[in-house]
Amino acid sequence: GWRTDTTAADKEYSNAQNIILEDSIHLYAVYTRVLTLSYDGNGGSTPSSQTTTQRYNSAGNYTTHTFTLAAAPTRKEYIFTNWAMDSVNGTKYNASSSISINKDTKMYALWERKKEAIIDVESYTTGKNDITIQLSYTGDGELISAELSDDSIASIDSFDPDSKTIKITGKKIGEVELIVKSSEGPTYLEATMNKTIVWGSVSDSNSTAFQSALTEWGVIGTSTDENWYGSLTDGYQSNGIYTIIETVNTNNFTGFYYRDENGNTPKYDNIILEFDMTSTNSDDDALGVMIRFNPETTSNYWSGYMLLLDRHDNNNGVGNGQYNGLWRANNKQFSMSGLSSYTKLVFDPSIVWSRNQWDHYRVEAIENELVVYRWAYNSAGDYPLIDTYKIFEYTDTSANAISSGSYGFWTHSQAYAQFRNFTAVTSMNDELQASIK
Repeated sequence: GWRTDTTAADKEYSNAQNIILEDSIHLYAVYTRVLTLSYDGNGGSTPSSQTTTQRYNSAGNYTTHTFTLAAAPTRKEYIFTNWAMDSVNGTKYNASSSISINKDTKMYALWERKKEAIIDVESYTTGKNDITIQLSYTGDGELISAELSDDSIASIDSFDPDSKTIKITGKKIGEVELIVKSSEGPTYLEATMNKTIVWGSVSDSNSTAFQSALTEWGVIGTSTDENWYGSLTDGYQSNGIYTIIETVNTNNFTGFYYRDENGNTPKYDNIILEFDMTSTNSDDDALGVMIRFNPETTSNYWSGYMLLLDRHDNNNGVGNGQYNGLWRANNKQFSMSGLSSYTKLVFDPSIVWSRNQWDHYRVEAIENELVVYRWAYNSAGDYPLIDTYKIFEYTDTSANAISSGSYGFWTHSQAYAQFRNFTAVTSMNDELQASIK
């Protein structure tokens, strides 16, 4: 239509309308268009556009229209703060407030990231075979789940999100990951807590050396020391980085095993022994560990299991690999001559120790299962318990199976057998003491 003034108000005259004039007039054309208010969620949800009919004229004037802005959109992990006109740096408006515009306009959502929520262990108490954990939670969501990585090692008896408590019962020696999760709240993010629960007493754990073993076991290294077992030639030393058992004896084993503070040999039912092992000497003879070790009353006799490894790359080692594997001794002599009367459980001549290179070992004696893992040493301590790294496995169901005992390290005719990063986790008398790493 047409108007006689420059406002963009409603038409005064329609198209093709007849009018009577007494004087000259100037008419301005009036048009209509769709005026749009649109939204950009800026990573969040985007509301629908709003429209209305707008008038404008040939003089370049437009009508102004008022809209009610959309309610706050949503975005995972963020809090909506404002709508901004035309860009994220534009004039800010609250959600659901009024805005007047005379041109197409886009509103941009502005966001603030929610705060980090934290789940942690505040305290815990242990029983004979269980642990009760009191959690702390900083956040405004809810604790929604608690689970364990391995139900064969432990199980969750109860989980109360309101009191933030978890009770877990251990089933067998080992490590299990506890995973607790919370939901996202109005101002805090969702959170996940991962804690490792160790079932079994940690006898010694030192990431760099045997120093805590030295404290617990006392000064050793003489042929009369009761912590030694077998024949000593050169002895034992530690430079604060690793422990060395030196021997060049060609018949007897040189062994070092754990005794408690009263000098008794513990009767551990289950043992997990982890350590790094190597040798820098050019010799290629045997070294390894004994587990469920029991010294017998007869001098230099013992019962237990032995992991034996040689290299047989220089002078065929101690038998060109025929001895590499797991052995059981039942009141037998602790020597190479006694080895012939041991029971060979499982062997593989291709598995040898690494010269001048640390390897990490894990030897398990859990119930009647014997398992040995080996990995190349890595500083991150990343040693996955998968079959790829399993080198020996045996289930001892015989009447001569060894049910309990101590553990230790030994070598035969291999100078400078070296051990470090030692950890022993044990359980006895059907007790699974729990601790959290």
